[in-house]
Amino acid sequence: MLPHTRPLDAPAPDALPADVAERYPHPYAVVDVETTGMDSATDRVVQVAVVQLGADGRVEGTWNSLVDPGRDPGPTHVHGITAEALRGAPTFAQVAEQVAGLLAGRVLVAHNARFDWGFLREELTRARTAFQVPHFLCTVTLSRRLRLPVPDVGLAAVAAHWGVVQHRAHDAVDDTRVLTEVFRASLRAAAEQDVELPLTALRPSRPVPPPQRWRRPAAAPRTPCAWTDPGRWVPGEALVQGTKVVFSGDTDTPREDLIARAVDAGLDVMNGVSRTTGLLVTNEPDAGVRKVLDARRHGVPVVDEARFEGLLAAIAAGTPKEA
Repeated sequence: MLPHTRPLDAPAPDALPADVAERYPHPYAVVDVETTGMDSATDRVVQVAVVQLGADGRVEGTWNSLVDPGRDPGPTHVHGITAEALRGAPTFAQVAEQVAGLLAGRVLVAHNARFDWGFLREELTRARTAFQVPHFLCTVTLSRRLRLPVPDVGLAAVAAHWGVVQHRAHDAVDDTRVLTEVFRASLRAAAEQDVELPLTALRPSRPVPPPQRWRRPAAAPRTPCAWTDPGRWVPGEALVQGTKVVFSGDTDTPREDLIARAVDAGLDVMNGVSRTTGLLVTNEPDAGVRKVLDARRHGVPVVDEARFEGLLAAIAAGTPKEA
């Protein structure tokens, strides 16, 4: 088991009535994620917890982990997760296969499920990990279908209605414990009221291509750069001639071609990351390779190949060394 990864305290093992299990014959994965922000396209997961339930409502497996997002943890005042707490935690890429296995073939259950599933889908895609999640079920929507007499359908209000005590809101471990009990109670009520579950069908992920035989990418030829080093690239600004650039990992365009284009544009292409590196270009920002780890240690900005192509097309003039 990886550091910062542990089983959950299992919720109460009470089984659902047989008629409820027969009416809703699905295996479930009750999920909660904590994140660095609200945008799944740009923000990252910092904690994930999963409780697996059988159709009979019994717990079949539990798991949770802190996740190193490779950046500031975001709203610590909300989720309570600090950079210190994340030190030594695995990246999502390191737990992606395990997460995909926990969700495989199950209905993903979450409170505001589009949010949680959106982040998990993005993280699994970044990690190039196939996933097979047939449906998600949002307990916010289910609570509305049940017409619960609550002031709102936030988890706190719904949990209080069902008599479930929250110990630590916005902690993935406690939220999945609470949501598991809320969901069991909701299933019983849905069966009594003859309510259909709000299942949202999901497309399976595209097949992950089989691993190819690894070939060391071409090293950058040490071509003298005619421009002075302007320092690190600043996100949101143009890339300046003379910037020290390093490439890491596989690229869609042959590495040799990218290096040649970068040199022709006036960039100083290096083979290793140091504190003077201005930019790292990689399509695998979560890879545990030396260049990526060194970039993280030195605070070097990182972009993918597509973003680099855009920067290369609008490169700014530098200062000639002879000046």
